[in-house]
Amino acid sequence: MLDTADGRPVVGEQAPDFSYQLPDGSEVRLSDLRGTPVVLNFWATWCLPCVEEMPELEQAALAAPGELVVLGVNRNELPAAIERFTHKVPVTFPLISDLSGAIADRYGVTALPTTYFINRDGTIAARQLGALSSTLLEQYLADLP
Repeated sequence: MLDTADGRPVVGEQAPDFSYQLPDGSEVRLSDLRGTPVVLNFWATWCLPCVEEMPELEQAALAAPGELVVLGVNRNELPAAIERFTHKVPVTFPLISDLSGAIADRYGVTALPTTYFINRDGTIAARQLGALSSTLLEQYLADLP
């Protein structure tokens, strides 16, 4: 459950919108994804728990193509660092560079990894602080309508 006094979005509230660029140069807004559940993971290349949970997130993305969107928002690292990371830990879902930290700030992210689960209607379903195990990830995904 989310606490309400720390500036973070709470369960039932609309997820703060943001835009990101895909490798082909097209721009997507989080709100464009309504109708599909979204796993929004905040991470960094230097964060060992973040790196350890990446294969679980990748497995979830591959298991539900078109039925689930997984987004990895990298906080405060250059795109070149993210590119080097993908050679070590390949993922198929978008890894978004949040160099200024603006997206993470909108979600009140102060620790990594932090993951938000967003319902089809764009509202927050849950927030996980810390790494996701496969079991925990499955539980969160099962609760998304």
